[in-house]
Amino acid sequence: MPSVEKVQTLAGLLGRKLGLLLATAPLPEDEKQAWLAMLPEMTPEQLMRFSDLLEKRVLDAATAAIDAQWLERLRQFAAERSAREKQINEQATSAVSELERALKERRDR
Repeated sequence: MPSVEKVQTLAGLLGRKLGLLLATAPLPEDEKQAWLAMLPEMTPEQLMRFSDLLEKRVLDAATAAIDAQWLERLRQFAAERSAREKQINEQATSAVSELERALKERRDR
């Protein structure tokens, strides 16, 4: 069983984490204030869960631009790949047609 001192230390760390997350969360100020008012009434489990959810929301907001850039890069790559596949298929079809034509001419002689 953890000591009282350890529990107090962990509670303080969680409080600082929640403060930082709420300060940086992409939420309206009135919603942040409402959450702050509710925190003292929450159980330790609720505080941990809220901390985890808030952290995810902050990280999602922070990485949204990067996610959009990578999505655009993937779309561009797919378009380039598709264009290259089309070009290769056309070249292959042309080569096969040329080969068929050459074989037919050879047979006809």
